[in-house]
Amino acid sequence: MAQHSAHSPPEKPRLGPNLFWGARIGVRVAIGFVVLSTVGRIVFGAELFTSDGFTYFGVVASEICAGILVGLVVGALRSYLTSAQSAALVGFLGATVVALIGRVALDGFEPWTGADSFAVLIYPLLIGPAAGALIWYRVKDREERKRKKRGAAAE
Repeated sequence: MAQHSAHSPPEKPRLGPNLFWGARIGVRVAIGFVVLSTVGRIVFGAELFTSDGFTYFGVVASEICAGILVGLVVGALRSYLTSAQSAALVGFLGATVVALIGRVALDGFEPWTGADSFAVLIYPLLIGPAAGALIWYRVKDREERKRKKRGAAAE
């Protein structure tokens, strides 16, 4: 978010651009998973997916949908990313979306069991906060390097 002076009102969060930003990042992450799935299919053959009742295209579609949906969640909450703690919370929410999509991909819309609820809760708790905070620190570091580079160029 941009800095504002005492005489100007704070900048309002821009939901549209933030959603687009999040979806774009989500698609980039999804493409990475699609590449991994494709390499897995090439190395291990189609049996990698069909032995568990999946199809390669079903897995790819799930990866792309998960990437876009998580990106939209992160984009919608982007204006609240002011600290590593807030990024950890957003990471938890994003990982919850992934866990829910994974559960539906594995078992469809069958009735939920206690194990399903446990898995959908434990995955986001273990992965989400750490991923969110690490990504926040990485982005903050990149922005700092860009700021220093612009400052050196202006001198």
